[in-house]
Amino acid sequence: MILSDKRPAGKPVATGITSGKPSEWFGVMFSLASAMALHGATESTEVNRLVAAVNNRPITQSEVRNAAAMQVQVLVMQAGRSLPTPELEQKVKEIEKNALQDLIDRELILDSFKKMGATIRPQHVDDAVTRFIKERFGGDHKKFVQELKNSGMTLQQFRQMQEESIIVQAMRAKNADSVPVFATPAEIETFWKENRVLFASPGAVKLRTITVPKLVNGDVSTALSQKSLVEEIHGKLRGGADFGAMARAYSVDSGAEDNGVRGTFKKEELQASLADAAFSVPVQTVSNVIDLGDFYTVIFVDARDDGEVAPLSDPKIEEEVRRRVLQNKRQESVERWLTRLRRDANIRTFE
Repeated sequence: MILSDKRPAGKPVATGITSGKPSEWFGVMFSLASAMALHGATESTEVNRLVAAVNNRPITQSEVRNAAAMQVQVLVMQAGRSLPTPELEQKVKEIEKNALQDLIDRELILDSFKKMGATIRPQHVDDAVTRFIKERFGGDHKKFVQELKNSGMTLQQFRQMQEESIIVQAMRAKNADSVPVFATPAEIETFWKENRVLFASPGAVKLRTITVPKLVNGDVSTALSQKSLVEEIHGKLRGGADFGAMARAYSVDSGAEDNGVRGTFKKEELQASLADAAFSVPVQTVSNVIDLGDFYTVIFVDARDDGEVAPLSDPKIEEEVRRRVLQNKRQESVERWLTRLRRDANIRTFE
């Protein structure tokens, strides 16, 4: 349930509540220029800076940014306006760091494949290209060719990219199944106990909020006074002040005129910082001040349903837990293989 905005026109409004389906956020993302632009690739010297070398094969900053582009775009769309700039930048750095490691591992896997003397049949590449055109362009080959042209990529380069993806997937699968794996009853029970949240029905929380802008009409000179204001509001609430009265007096969000009431939400309907607070603070309790980028927010949890954990005695749950345990074991097998490849390779990274 998402309440409509009732604030006067021209007044800033913050919700902290996401809307829309993730599928609406994903466009076709293989334009190299677009991917780089997503998170600020500017100077060509910076974009082409050498960040790593794997057995003398260079990896540039632009490759890292291209690899991280989709994750960065989703991050910005989901939380870009709610995260303080330093925190957002740190998360982007973490995504790029992981993307670099994936690129390094990719080169190691391709080298390992070459050393085996193995090859990929051209028909497999043809099938992969056909699937790509069907899934991304509805089978329209002309649109596909035009996008290749727009991105500056040749068909040969695209086929090579598809062939390398097939190799990486095949090599990972081969090493995931290189040793027999099975899940013991003890391992199944332990995983279920340690990951109970994965097997719980979706919880819900009934919220009230007070939202205060960091700046008044964009005036940076009001930053300190606004921070003092929200701290004063928070202090009064902790001292027993009526939440509804404080919301009516100070809040700028859509629930202000209704004593701060925002409604009942599932966890996935809330931005991460709000969800963390809403599902952790005790019921009938005021949260700490939450930084939402352009706004400060204080929440009051009227009621909460944390959801019920499905029992392990349920055959479907037991089978799902078994599947996850085996998946983890296969991933551990792949990671041990990658560790050996990294150990035996000449890998250099540059700050």
